[in-house]
Amino acid sequence: MFRLADGKVTESWFMADEAGLMRQLGAKMPPRKDGQTIVPPLSNAGEDPDTVIKRLQAGPLATPEDRNRLLIARSKGSAPLPKSELAPDFKQTRVGFQHLRDYGDRKGVPSQNITDAMPDRHDRIEDFIAEGENVWMRFRLAAVHSRPLYGLPPAGKHVDVTEIGVMRVVDGKWKQAWYFGDELGLLLQLGILDTLQA
Repeated sequence: MFRLADGKVTESWFMADEAGLMRQLGAKMPPRKDGQTIVPPLSNAGEDPDTVIKRLQAGPLATPEDRNRLLIARSKGSAPLPKSELAPDFKQTRVGFQHLRDYGDRKGVPSQNITDAMPDRHDRIEDFIAEGENVWMRFRLAAVHSRPLYGLPPAGKHVDVTEIGVMRVVDGKWKQAWYFGDELGLLLQLGILDTLQA
C-alpha cells in the first residue's frame, strides 16, 4: 500500500504471504541457537471501531468515499452490519487466514473458524484508503483463542495481528470483499506453526 502526495511516495506498507511461501517450499522456521521462537508482540495498535464509526458519522459525509469508508468501518463495529447493507450478489473472494481455512477444510472442521474459535474478537481499525468504489482497510485481529480452531485445542492465548481488507462498494451497497492477514504472525502467537506444517 502506497500513500502519495504531490507526486511523491510518502508512505509504503508491505505484507507477504509468508505462511504460504513456507508451505510451498516445505520449509520450517530455522532453529535459533538459543532455541527460542520469536513471536510478534501484542501491540494493541489501532482504534476501537465504534469510536471510528462515531467520528465518521459526525461527518461530513459529503463524498461517496466518505460514505463507503463509514459502511466498511461499520462492518467491524459492535452492532452487526445489517444484511440490507450488502449487495444481493455480495461475494467474499478470500478469507484473511486462508491457509488455516484450507487446513480446517482438510480436517473436516470448517465451522471451527477464527470467529468461532475467538468469540471475544474485537478488531481495531488502523487506517483507511478510499477511492471511487474501493476501500482498503488495515485493521488488527484482537482476541483470545478460547475455543477449538479447526480441530486445534484452545490455546488460551491473546492474539494481535494485522489484517487488510480490500472492499468494493457499488451504489451504497457492499459488493465484494477480499482479506489478507499476517497468518505467520498468528500461527507464531498461537504456538501452532509446526502443527499446520505437518
